[in-house]
Amino acid sequence: MPKTCFVIDAFAHIYQFFYAIKGLTGPDGEPVNAVYGFARMIEMILERYRPDYLAVAFDGPGELARHQVYEQYKANRPPMPEPLERQLPLITELLDAHEIPRLTSPGHEADDVLAAVAARAAQEDIDTVIVTTDKDAEQLIGPRTRVLHIRKSGEEMLDDRALKERKGIEPRQVVDLMSLTGDSTDNVPGVPGIGPKTALELIRRFDTVRNLYEHLDQVPRDSIRKKLKEHRDAVETAERLVRLNPDVPIDLDLARCRAGTADRAKIHAFYRALGFGSLIREAPPVQRARQSGLFGQDQEPPPAPHATLDTIRTVETDYSVVTDADGLARLVEELARQDAFAFDLETTSLQPRDARIVGIALSWRPRQAVYVATDGPPGAPLCPLEAAIEALRPLLEAERPAKLGQNLKYDITVLRNHDVRVAGLRCDAMVASYLLDPGSRGHGLDALARRHLNYETVKIAELIGEGRNAITMDRVPVDRAAPYACEDADVALQLCRLLSERLDREDLGDLMARIEMPLIPVLADMEWVGIRVAADQLAAISAQIAQELAALERRIHGHAGHEFNVNSPRQLSRVLFEELGLPARGGRRTTGHSTASDVLETLRDRHPIADCVLRYRELAKLKSTYADALVGMVSPKTGRVHTSFNQTVTATGRLSSSDPNLQNIPVRTPLGRRIRQAFIAGADDMSLLSADYSQVELRVLAHCSGDPALRRAFEEDRDIHRFVAAQVNDVAEQDVTDAMRQQAKAVNFGIIYGLSAYGLSNQIGLPVPEAERFIRSYFDRYPMVRRFIGATIDRARRDGFVRTLAGRRRRVEGINASGAARSAAERIAVNTVIQGSAADMIKLAMIDIHGGLPAVSARARMCLQIHDELVFEVPHAERDAVGRFVTERMRNALPLDVPVKVSLAVGRNWAEAK
Repeated sequence: MPKTCFVIDAFAHIYQFFYAIKGLTGPDGEPVNAVYGFARMIEMILERYRPDYLAVAFDGPGELARHQVYEQYKANRPPMPEPLERQLPLITELLDAHEIPRLTSPGHEADDVLAAVAARAAQEDIDTVIVTTDKDAEQLIGPRTRVLHIRKSGEEMLDDRALKERKGIEPRQVVDLMSLTGDSTDNVPGVPGIGPKTALELIRRFDTVRNLYEHLDQVPRDSIRKKLKEHRDAVETAERLVRLNPDVPIDLDLARCRAGTADRAKIHAFYRALGFGSLIREAPPVQRARQSGLFGQDQEPPPAPHATLDTIRTVETDYSVVTDADGLARLVEELARQDAFAFDLETTSLQPRDARIVGIALSWRPRQAVYVATDGPPGAPLCPLEAAIEALRPLLEAERPAKLGQNLKYDITVLRNHDVRVAGLRCDAMVASYLLDPGSRGHGLDALARRHLNYETVKIAELIGEGRNAITMDRVPVDRAAPYACEDADVALQLCRLLSERLDREDLGDLMARIEMPLIPVLADMEWVGIRVAADQLAAISAQIAQELAALERRIHGHAGHEFNVNSPRQLSRVLFEELGLPARGGRRTTGHSTASDVLETLRDRHPIADCVLRYRELAKLKSTYADALVGMVSPKTGRVHTSFNQTVTATGRLSSSDPNLQNIPVRTPLGRRIRQAFIAGADDMSLLSADYSQVELRVLAHCSGDPALRRAFEEDRDIHRFVAAQVNDVAEQDVTDAMRQQAKAVNFGIIYGLSAYGLSNQIGLPVPEAERFIRSYFDRYPMVRRFIGATIDRARRDGFVRTLAGRRRRVEGINASGAARSAAERIAVNTVIQGSAADMIKLAMIDIHGGLPAVSARARMCLQIHDELVFEVPHAERDAVGRFVTERMRNALPLDVPVKVSLAVGRNWAEAK
């Protein structure tokens, strides 16, 4: 799923909370009502929606650009009340405590900044949610942008469908509607006597203001027609004032906008200073949301006892250091008597292949740990690293005692540098937290300690510093490194014990033991192996793409009749819609129409420049993201790329990959295949073997729904899309056209993601009524699918969560809300069951294959996992045996009531093996 950026309209909510929350003062008697409302809103957004990025938009300094359009713009606004003005520095402190960036653009209002953020985010493949009280932001709603209104009556999330249902208009008509009515709040002129109801009737009938004025004689009422004629200039002025400008300059650094990464101790200190006790008290997100609304009128409840966090200085610990053979022997003897222990490595690098071990911390009892110091500043008493490893090796490689920790994949990979193969992994606190709350991103040790242990850990920056001045851990004195390392092992131990109990209570213990923990060494081995990449091929591809980009740029300039910056949306918009006169989709901004990809797609049949620009963008992205970037990711030690497989990121249970992200390389485009050709087998006598589940999510749907027709199609190994097309269109399979099959394919996969008639219409170009008929006919043919979807949604409403076939659990926020929020939650509920079960299936297959592959082929290795596909490196002579073994294990990983099909392909490179 795409990442999401929430951007808040600051002053809209500052004023809102100031007037809605009465009489709230801090310990010093100063008003804090606006600060409190704003803080509650931030906490609600972080907990309920869990955005990936969060920022706040403010009006920029200087004279507003809109005053040049209309001098009386906002002239009726009274000055800011003095009690509110005194709270602005506190709101700045609040945002600083949360580390939320403040975005402005000189001469422009916050609304324009919101538009600019949405435009920039879409270019980065990130969805945007605009949090505002202003209705003019609804013009920004689109495929990648929604609007969240927070009011006394509750929250309302608007997408294009919800806007249509609520107001009867599309996002492109928002500006037209407001141009007729004006906006008294901002002193925007409109047509006197035309209120929202009349304006809505006019827009519904004539679609746009432009069309309205072109057919003014068709307006039925003389009085309305007369007003429209007399005030046409006011309408045009209003249009210029209301339309938001996405091209205003903003300093948007998404890395600084990452949500939920701030130091909670700092935030709580700010809350305590203002007497916001209820914002500190720990409570599950849903319970906290019910305690009181954002607009609670009552005075803040009497402060609870301060939620002071424990630290290493406030609790009694038994942390010690081992630097000699005798101490090491006593430690090993003590550990051997334990049922389990936690361990943590201190190293010199975050890259496990490059990391040198500085020390090993071990904990077997809460508040007790030992640090084996193996590296440090000159003169420090140290235990030789190899001696420490050899002493601990028997314990680490044995199934008992069990091993606990935090992000164990890193530690066991570092130990692999020393030929230690850690066994007996029982609990990784990060993975346990993820299973309990897969929608959260806060699974780091610091966040978990604060959340579950009320404990503030020592930060690594306190030891090594930050930025350019940071030092490596081997330069930190042992007497400072030891408490830090012991604390990490100790906290991991405590978290594992606590979270394991919760896993059992919530029926997740079996999933942890059967899938997630055994998967850790599988992923560690895959990362260690990596995959060979032909850097010379990538360099050649990059050079070839550069030539194609230059040629495309010349063709684009030729179509335009002059040179311009193809990468500038402003310049491209001018060329497309002003100079070439192509029809634009959506409203016109003050700097031009949108040139987003979906707009260019609609222009492909009208002018060849659109196809050229789309191709140019595709090539430019592939060049920068893969052809150029991959070369720098090839390890000089191995000549291979070692991607990281992320186990605790996606809410459905799917794995993701990073550095590089191999899951976004296009599969079916010629250029994507060329990139894949650079991924090659590691030796001349080896091939790449790809094993891909065939339509696994549809097979899971057939199993879960029990629909007899769907099950029969898979049992008879039919072309499922042709089969469905024939049934829905009531024709023989041999009479199904390509268009029919494409429609059926879109619906087959779309059902899993809650595809609406509107969405199907956009996807395959059908009129909405025809798309509605197709979906209705689908459910008539497959009634058990409809029943399964309804039952899944009902369970989610009843329980607040859904489960996959393997028992994975996901809480479904918003399932009992209304409008777009409920629709989104319903889609999540169904998709989680289907996609999450498919994710469980391939994880189980990976674990089974990893355990049995060495007996089939000593040299074959599992290299990559991409969605439903596994890629292996296999000797030529053993590829048939490996193929049979892999197919059998994948088919039987998670038995279904329908056959599971695996497609095999073999080649010298990844493109051939696809």
